[in-house]
Amino acid sequence: MAFLTSTSLTLMIQGEDQIHDTEKITCLESLNTKRETSACPRNNVEYNVRAKAMACDKVQQDCTSPQKFKYHCVLNVWGNATVEVCAEEKIIVGRKCTEYSHGGAFLQEHYENSCTSCPYLYNSSDVYLYQECFQFQSLSVASRGLKNDTDIKNTDGNSQTFRKDICKICLFYQVI
Repeated sequence: MAFLTSTSLTLMIQGEDQIHDTEKITCLESLNTKRETSACPRNNVEYNVRAKAMACDKVQQDCTSPQKFKYHCVLNVWGNATVEVCAEEKIIVGRKCTEYSHGGAFLQEHYENSCTSCPYLYNSSDVYLYQECFQFQSLSVASRGLKNDTDIKNTDGNSQTFRKDICKICLFYQVI
C-alpha cells in the first residue's frame, strides 16, 4: 500500500493535468497519423527532424491541447515493430517501454519486457532516449525468424498484406 501511495504522490506533485495523462483515453485522431517505421530516432536531433515532419501540433483533434499531442516512435502492442504516431503524451510507469495500442488508440506501458535503462516514471515522448526498448523489437522478429509482411489471398481473389505474427488469426478468420 505504501508503494501505491508514493506513486500517487509523485504524480500529484507533477500537476493535476499529469494525473489525467495516466488514464487510458482513446484518441481516434491518432489512428490517422500512425505509420510503421523501420527505426526510431536515436537522439534529440533525429527526434526533432521526425517530429517536425509529422507536424502533430497541426493535426485536427479534440483529445488534448495541441502542445500535448506529440510525435512518438514506439513499439506496437506485439513488440515486433515500431510505429510513428501523433498521440497524447502519457506518463509511463514501472520501467516499461511505451507502446501504441491500435485497438485502443492510445499509448500505454509495454508489459512484456522490462527496461533497465528506463526511469520508473518518464514522459512517453521521451522513449527514444531508451534505445533498449527498440532492441526488443529486433529480437522478437529475429528470434522467430519472421519477415514483417506476407500476402494472403482473400476469398474474392484480392491480395492483402498482413503481419506474419498475426497471420494465423487472419487465416482462421478467412476460413470462417
